[in-house]
Amino acid sequence: MEVNCEDDWKPQTVEAGKPVSWSPAGGNAVISQRLKGNRTGTNRFDLNTWKILVSGDLEHWQIKNGIVSKSGATSAQCKIAVTGLVDGTSSVLTPYPNPSDSILYFEDADVAKLTSMEGVNFDTCNHCSSLDVSKVPKGEYILMIIKGEKKYTYKVCIMTDH
Repeated sequence: MEVNCEDDWKPQTVEAGKPVSWSPAGGNAVISQRLKGNRTGTNRFDLNTWKILVSGDLEHWQIKNGIVSKSGATSAQCKIAVTGLVDGTSSVLTPYPNPSDSILYFEDADVAKLTSMEGVNFDTCNHCSSLDVSKVPKGEYILMIIKGEKKYTYKVCIMTDH
């Protein structure tokens, strides 16, 4: 299972005495991959990429008022979505190089925040155009860039060996 890495991927309601709700607009809060076992061991799962190598069942899961619902999925790829557009004359703030093992560059941001897929904050900077990711563990992360009133969200890969 992996969380969908869209901007609003966290549960909307987690309060004592209230049913949990986690239902993004696309209905895919969590992407689930079920690997079917067999006697020959030909179905495999890659622990480096967290992807099924042969075949399996894919589902999107969500929770509405405490009730889990599932729907079929055709891809286990995270659907990253840019959540806003710049004024129409500027370029989008695409980070580079991606993947990175040292410095991750992007257009000037009011705030840039690098978090794990689980929501753990690894770095935040104000009025910056790069982040040093050389000490960040290898893996996939979410880079959120805020510029003015707009928010941009990107999936970035860190390739360090920590």
